[in-house]
Amino acid sequence: MKIQLIRSPLDDWYSVGQIEEFVSIPIGLLIMAAELKKVGAEVSIIDGANDSLKNILKKINADWVGVMDLYSTHQNSLAILKYAKEQGAKTIIGGPNVNAIARRIIANNPFIDYAAIGDGENSFPRLIREEEHKDVPNIVSKKNPFPRRENAKLATIFDLEDMEIIPSNIKYFTVPISTIRGCIKAELNKRCSFCSIDHDLKVMNSETVWKQIRLLNEKYGVKSFLETGDTFIVGNNAKRLLDTRPKDLKHIEFSRVYAIPDQITPETAYILQQLNVRFVYLGIESSNDGILRRANKSYTKQDVEKSLNLLEERGIQFHVPFMYGLSGETKETMQQTYEYARELIEKHPNIKVCTSFAIPLPGSELFNQLLQNQGAVKEYKGNILTDDLFNYQSLVRLHLKYYTSVDFEGVSEFLDKTRCLIKKNENVTSFDVN
Repeated sequence: MKIQLIRSPLDDWYSVGQIEEFVSIPIGLLIMAAELKKVGAEVSIIDGANDSLKNILKKINADWVGVMDLYSTHQNSLAILKYAKEQGAKTIIGGPNVNAIARRIIANNPFIDYAAIGDGENSFPRLIREEEHKDVPNIVSKKNPFPRRENAKLATIFDLEDMEIIPSNIKYFTVPISTIRGCIKAELNKRCSFCSIDHDLKVMNSETVWKQIRLLNEKYGVKSFLETGDTFIVGNNAKRLLDTRPKDLKHIEFSRVYAIPDQITPETAYILQQLNVRFVYLGIESSNDGILRRANKSYTKQDVEKSLNLLEERGIQFHVPFMYGLSGETKETMQQTYEYARELIEKHPNIKVCTSFAIPLPGSELFNQLLQNQGAVKEYKGNILTDDLFNYQSLVRLHLKYYTSVDFEGVSEFLDKTRCLIKKNENVTSFDVN
């Protein structure tokens, strides 16, 4: 059985190049490929980050075609699966964009047979083996719109060999690894208002993490890794990684990990330093404590200051996001955040910055608020209650209208001003809606 797994290219409406910092090897598809091969499937991965939609369509020739879907690639994901179905393939869609709207996708697009929600690496292999699909967890279909949820164990070791093209300079890449899924903050308290990730917290055994790193280091020469989990600091997980690190892998570095400001203590900063962490992507979003509280943030501006100082003392750099247009935003709160961004950039000239609208992604609190707002439902051009393909600029405008005292143009101005504070283009990234 031949299976093609595809990462869709960015849709035309999305600014190409604005998230290059965050694009790397398609780890989710590699993990999926490793599990599919265990049941005898012939698997190949096509990466739309390096290929056009036109070229991808020419390559489709499998029994099954699966697509990893993001909010910024959904239009192209649908085009790929529609063409695959016309060629006689069975089709499945999965990825972060699918979880909250899987039933909509199946209902609206008859050329899609299945939608995977949550972890798919155990479910997809079962799906291709079993004739009766109604008991396969995490797989939505017309016959089974409400499957039971089941989390993967996080024990899969992936290789790069299933990629259509392995870059010749792969040893210089930063390769992502998925050793943590879910978020400790969401587990203990509440998800951030803009977060669409709904996953129980799972952590990979530290010895397995080093086995994964060793394979990629010894086979491909990779020395730099990016942990994709929402929060790298989960209990004593980072310390376990340090304690179990093989002596011959002491040179391995983590180019970037994610953390929450109030997780950074003198002890955790030391552990991150010893693990050769270069950058910490540290949630800031706003410098206004009231805005942070409304966004369900667990920290304050004071926590941010403390964490930055602790990281700097250990020689660890930071990548910080500034998000404009969160619930309760005013021109004054945006000015506060802008002034704070300028202060940080002047104090830390090598800082990396990410700027973003507060985008109501499906599954997030911001999106769910719009679903319950009769005015927003009526004004949206389309059907916000049943559509699966959205105009995200319209969603942002509606959120700003009903839940802030600023408008789209005003937020855009502050995003541009903040980006202009950074003199090195490679030190600024953004998530926009065009």
